[in-house]
Amino acid sequence: CEIKGQKKKKAKKQRATEDEENFLVVGVTIEPFSVQWPEGGPSADQCTENFDPAGANIQPLSTKYRGSIYWTYGVTWIEEPNIRWASRWDSYLHTSTADTNDRIHWLSILNTILIVMCLVSTIFVVIVRVLRRQIAQYNIHFELSKTESLEAQREESGWKAVSNDVFRAPSHPELLTVLTASGAQIFCMVSTTLCVSLLGYLSPARRGAFMTALLATFVLSSAACGYVAARMHIKLGGLRSWPLIFKTSSLVPALVFSAFTIINSVLRSAKSSGSVPTITLLTLLSLWLLVAIPLAVVGASFGFRELPGPNPKKVGNIPRPIDPSLEPSYLKNEVLFLVTGALPLAALFLELRFILASVWQGVVYYVFGFLSIIFVLWAITVALTAIVVVYYKLTSENYQWWWVSFLAPSSCGLHIALFFVYYFYTTLSISSSVATFMYFVYMTLATVLYFITAGAVGLFATWQFIFVIYGNLKNE
Repeated sequence: CEIKGQKKKKAKKQRATEDEENFLVVGVTIEPFSVQWPEGGPSADQCTENFDPAGANIQPLSTKYRGSIYWTYGVTWIEEPNIRWASRWDSYLHTSTADTNDRIHWLSILNTILIVMCLVSTIFVVIVRVLRRQIAQYNIHFELSKTESLEAQREESGWKAVSNDVFRAPSHPELLTVLTASGAQIFCMVSTTLCVSLLGYLSPARRGAFMTALLATFVLSSAACGYVAARMHIKLGGLRSWPLIFKTSSLVPALVFSAFTIINSVLRSAKSSGSVPTITLLTLLSLWLLVAIPLAVVGASFGFRELPGPNPKKVGNIPRPIDPSLEPSYLKNEVLFLVTGALPLAALFLELRFILASVWQGVVYYVFGFLSIIFVLWAITVALTAIVVVYYKLTSENYQWWWVSFLAPSSCGLHIALFFVYYFYTTLSISSSVATFMYFVYMTLATVLYFITAGAVGLFATWQFIFVIYGNLKNE
C-alpha cells in the first residue's frame, strides 16, 4: 500500500515542535497479494521492508486451504509535493469510465436530441398546423351559426366531437391521483438533487453524499406531493380526503422501506457486513412518519383551500359512446404501450449503462452535467410521447385519455426491466445468491419508481396540452 502525502502548513494555534512534520494524504495506491503464511502466522523476520509478496518463493493462498488465514499489510509513505489538496481526487476520477468516454456521453445526448427533434417536428409541423386549421374552421362555423341564429348543421368529428367528454373524470381517480402525485414527488427529488450536484456540493470525496441528498430532498418534497394530490383530487371532482393524502405520502416510502428491510434481513441472515443496524431503520421510519407525512398534510391543506379553476369545456350529463371501429389497430393499447415505451428508453440507454456500472461495478460516476442534460431531454421526450399518443387517440374519438397519458410513457418501465435482466447476465459476474437477490429487488424497485415518475410527467404534459387546445374552441 503506497500512500502519497503533502506537507501540511501548521496553524497558528497548533502546538508542534520544530522537528515535527504534518502531512495531508492526497493519494492511496493499494496492491493486493495472496500469501499463504505458515501455521502460527508470519514471524518478525518475514514481515520486513525487504519482503516481496510477488517473489518466486511466495506461495499464494489456495481456495482449498482450510487452515488459519492471516491478514497482513505494509505501508510505504511517499511525499508528493506536486498534488494539491483541492485536486487530490483528479487522478481517480480521470480513470473513471464515465470520464474517459466523453464521446459516448455526447453521442447519448445527440441521440436524445434527434429523438426530441422528431417528436417536436411531429407536434409542431403536423399536429399544431392541423389543430390551428381545425380550430379556426370550428370558430368560424360557430360564429356563422350564431349570427344567422341557426344551429350548426354539420356534425363535428375527430377530437372536436368529444369536447363535452374530454374532461370527464377517469376511472379509478384516487389511484391515478396517488400515482401521479408520488411521481411528481420523485421528479422534484431528482431535479433538485441534480441542481445541487451541479453546484459542486456532491463531490465523490464525500461518500454517501448523493444518497443523503436524495433522501433529504425526497422528504422535503412531501409537501409538494400533498399539494399536487389535493389539487388533482379536487380537480377530478373529489372532496377533501385526508386518507387519500396519507396513501399518497406513504406509497413510495412504503415501497422503498419494505424493499430495504427485506434486503437488510437477508444480509443479516447471511452475516454480511453490508447490513445496517436497527437504529438506522428506525431513523428512516421516523423520517417517514414524523417528517414526510406531516409535510404532505401541510401541502395538502394549501391544495384543498384553493378552488379549482373551470375547465374550458363543460362535461356532458350523458357519456358519449366510444366506437372501437374508429380506432386503427396500431392505436390499440396493447400495441401502443409496447411501441411508445421504446422512445424514452432510447433517450436513456447509454447513460443508464454508466449509472448501473457506478452502482454495481464500483465505477466512479460524477459527470452530473451530462446526467442533467439527459434528464431534461428525457422529460421532454416523455412529455411529447404522451401528447402525440393522446392526440391520435382523440382523433379516433376516444376521450379516455387520462390513463393513456400515464401508461404510454411509463410503459418504458417494462423495457427497462428487460434491460436490467440483460445487463445482469451479460455484464455482471455475480454468483452469490444474496447478491443476485439484492440486484433484482433493487432493480424492480427502480423500475416501479420510473413507472410512477414517467407517468406523472406524461399526464401533466398531456393535461396542459388538452387544456390549451380545447380552450381555443369557442363555447356556446
